[in-house]
Amino acid sequence: MEKVARIILTVVLAIVLNVEAEAQFRSLSEVENEMRQNRIALEKADKNPTKVADQYELGRLYIACNQYDKGIKWMRLAANKNYKKAQEHLVMIYALMDRPKSFYWAKKLANTGDPEYEYITGYMLENGMGCTKNIKEAKLWRNPCTPVRGKPACWQIVLIAL
Repeated sequence: MEKVARIILTVVLAIVLNVEAEAQFRSLSEVENEMRQNRIALEKADKNPTKVADQYELGRLYIACNQYDKGIKWMRLAANKNYKKAQEHLVMIYALMDRPKSFYWAKKLANTGDPEYEYITGYMLENGMGCTKNIKEAKLWRNPCTPVRGKPACWQIVLIAL
């Protein structure tokens, strides 16, 4: 009886494992199909979109597909037309790759009066990240009256002054 129970258990486990393997295989093929569809969508969309938001989205798609050069190209096109999301994205991308470019886009956003990027610009100036270290200018950007994410940046100004 015990031998029969083991055989049945083995058969049941084999069936369950086979079903799981098939489910994983199907999900893998579904992912591959989705990637194919994304590539097709990219090829169609890459026919020179004129709307700034479309340029930004195309850049995001290329970056998601690990085609960074093309993605950054489209992001820059949108960012140069003052599309804020693209500019913010470039600050983050360039923070890892090219800090002077990251500083350029952060300062451009700060010049629009965005308090978060005023703070970031001041921080970058204070620490010489992508720019020449300049405590005096950093103090100007990190205005103690400017709230950053709902909190005043006063304590940072005190630290810079020390």
